[in-house]
Amino acid sequence: VVFTSPSFSPDGNWLTWWASTGSAETQRDFSLVIFDLTANTPRSLQTDSAPAGTLSWPETPVWSPGGQWLAFQTRGEETPRDLWVVHRDGWIGQRFGLATNPVWSPDSQRLAFVQWPPNSDSYLAASMSVIEVPSWNILPTGLPAGSIPLAWTVIPSP
Repeated sequence: VVFTSPSFSPDGNWLTWWASTGSAETQRDFSLVIFDLTANTPRSLQTDSAPAGTLSWPETPVWSPGGQWLAFQTRGEETPRDLWVVHRDGWIGQRFGLATNPVWSPDSQRLAFVQWPPNSDSYLAASMSVIEVPSWNILPTGLPAGSIPLAWTVIPSP
């Protein structure tokens, strides 16, 4: 078993990582494990099987600032990179298909990401999406194609 991509929750009470079995020559299976550092208990949140010949590892999960949600990508399920948002308890979640670059709002209520159309290699075909969590409502951005979220900026009202 190989462990990779550890990520601590903002409050330091939880730790996630990807555990892998198999090899690039066969089929590599991954489990997203969450560990409660207070109770010393691990639990698997998600499993993923990468196709044979896949050399890359899953990206590090991204915790929401409030520490209740995780955004992460899997490989080889529906698309080359499926974006998921899951509650840390594992009781609710949503898959957003071919998507990358998840960025949380400071209040953990929204997630911005790049949504890719199927079978497109051009970054200009991608669009930035923002969803509300956990209603999963998609909010319009009005940003041009090819925009990539880097961070949230909160502008104080005058």
